[in-house]
Amino acid sequence: MLDDLKAMLENFFRISRKGEKPLDPLNGYTVGKGYELLISKQAKIGEWSICQICLEVVENRTKSLPDAYWCCPECASEAIELQYMPLHTYLSKNTSESLKGKLQDWQQKENIVPSYKMLREQRLQKLIELSCGT
Repeated sequence: MLDDLKAMLENFFRISRKGEKPLDPLNGYTVGKGYELLISKQAKIGEWSICQICLEVVENRTKSLPDAYWCCPECASEAIELQYMPLHTYLSKNTSESLKGKLQDWQQKENIVPSYKMLREQRLQKLIELSCGT
């Protein structure tokens, strides 16, 4: 197990040194490109799901991969811990007004790692944009 962790870290640092962005093992897109594809309408909202922990969007894999084995490529949370949700369902449950409220609440939080705070703010802003466009 320790060897697996060591190999994963070495691979991560090798990729980051090359300047490459890590690929999502489920859909092959560069991690973080899901929102760009959705906002530019290159992908349909019904074909994507959202991690309820980090708010990353991933292409649905329900046909080829059982839910029990799904793992968020961004934060590594497993579907066993918290089910991921279809993006269209998430957007129907969270109006643009409620997402704007979440964004304002998030911006007021203190003592959070700045890069994580900024990433979550960006994802909430993209979700607001998607909710206004649907």
